[in-house]
Amino acid sequence: MDGVPFHRVAVAFAATLIVAIAGGQTLHDAIEF
Repeated sequence: MDGVPFHRVAVAFAATLIVAIAGGQTLHDAIEF
């Protein structure tokens, strides 16, 4: 973690999670459609 702020890692993780959820929802909707 040297030189890497924890909040930056947390934000990156949160963003990845949000994108994954949003992408998953879109994919699910596409399959449903």
